[in-house]
Amino acid sequence: MKKKVQIEEIQNKFQEILAIALKGSDVIIMDKHKAVAKLVRINSDEGAKKEDKWTSDDFDIKLAE
Repeated sequence: MKKKVQIEEIQNKFQEILAIALKGSDVIIMDKHKAVAKLVRINSDEGAKKEDKWTSDDFDIKLAE
């Protein structure tokens, strides 16, 4: 099942739209009448694996305020 949403809806209804995707429906994001992106549920084993992650050596350096 697919659900189409307009870009303008994303910011105000993100939780609702994400819930739709988490239930297994593809969410097609539209800009007027053109599909521009798709939000889909992934299986937990499809997420980033430890070896796929990278952190900069200076990640924990305090930032200037």
